[in-house]
Amino acid sequence: MHKYIIAIVIVCGVWFFSTNACAQVMIEQGKVIIKANPGETIVNKLPIHNTSGTNSINLRAYWEDFIYTAPFAGEKDFMAAGTSEYSASRWINFSPQQFTLQSKGSQMISYSIQVPVDAKGGYYGVLFLEEGGGNPDGNIGVSVVTRVGALFFIEITNSVRKCKIEHLKYADKKFSGDFTNLGDVILIPDSTYYILDQEGLVAERGEIKKFYLPPQKTAAFDVEIGEKLPVGKFTAVLTFDFGASENFTYEFDFEKTDDKMIIMSKTTS
Repeated sequence: MHKYIIAIVIVCGVWFFSTNACAQVMIEQGKVIIKANPGETIVNKLPIHNTSGTNSINLRAYWEDFIYTAPFAGEKDFMAAGTSEYSASRWINFSPQQFTLQSKGSQMISYSIQVPVDAKGGYYGVLFLEEGGGNPDGNIGVSVVTRVGALFFIEITNSVRKCKIEHLKYADKKFSGDFTNLGDVILIPDSTYYILDQEGLVAERGEIKKFYLPPQKTAAFDVEIGEKLPVGKFTAVLTFDFGASENFTYEFDFEKTDDKMIIMSKTTS
């Protein structure tokens, strides 16, 4: 009886994988963003390439759902198609689902998305390509299964982007709070802050660590304040940029004394 050890390697949102046969597969789009109207049908193609000059590779294409998980720093859960409440698997058709990619060869995967007329919000999934490397000698050994995927973000034009910030506080040389997604799409904002002195001049600026927040979920964020900020009164401006000219701005006034920070007022826009 032959025995095998199976190792599974998953790469998602990254364009390459190297198999045990030294073939390399490249997906031109690691992230596919689609804006669609209710009732619309989207038809497009996903180019796949084998960059190896010597090895062909057998590939299988299939769909899974995914969702970002706490603490929402980018980690994902992959699950069977149709499992997630944000699944678009019933709308998706793609072909071919099995093919051989020759060395230095290319393949187009055609896909169509039939958006229901009552669709609202965001729907998410991943189109995986998987290669299974068997053991040609039939002996005890390692069979390597490697897959790479293109993440699909399908957002309907009636989607709502809405959020709130709560529980702002200062401790351990930083302001921190909770950011809650009140809308119906995943929010992945590019977030920055700057601090104004009483003269309206920028005393400090920086970036807020990126988070990946599903609808109705909350992520913690923080803004670390430099030790060189002098004693005085300041205004902090936090901007969460969602793209497509949509953003959320949160401002608060604070005072730095010799021994503490005092939060004085808060506003949003």
